Amino acid sequence: MELSELVSFAKRENARILARYPSVKDPERMALAQTVKLGEEVGELCQQVLAAQALQRDRGKGREAGPQALPRR
Repeated sequence: MELSELVSFAKRENARILARYPSVKDPERMALAQTVKLGEEVGELCQQVLAAQALQRDRGKGREAGPQALPRR
């Protein structure tokens, strides 16, 4: 992917998010939403890397990321 394609994708996603979630029109809320979404995507990427390298814990294999996957205290 070229940088120009990435910029174009980011602009499309920004427009899509603003259309779907009007409450994030405030720049601070949008920054928070984007930061949290980025963290979520990085976590999913890390999960895939660990799985590809056979480095996942047994209890994490084959499970979807989400609240149900979090350890209970």
